[in-house]
Amino acid sequence: MTYTNNTGSQVTFIQATISSGKFGQTNNCGEVAAGASCTATVTYYRNNSGSDTATFTMTSTAPNSPHVVTLKGSSSKPRVVS
Repeated sequence: MTYTNNTGSQVTFIQATISSGKFGQTNNCGEVAAGASCTATVTYYRNNSGSDTATFTMTSTAPNSPHVVTLKGSSSKPRVVS
């Protein structure tokens, strides 16, 4: 996900959280200058087939904070090919 700072002033990202342990994230969002962007990468972890949903929340000093995205992930059993 890419966040673009359209506020006209620097934004500081304070915290990133995901409501489920089935997802993980990394980001390069710290101090983001006006007009600049940062990226958050979300990974889905599941050992068996099924699906999960979660909420990804990034809190910042921007007036429209928090920034919330709904995540959906699904996986299936791998097929064995012989």
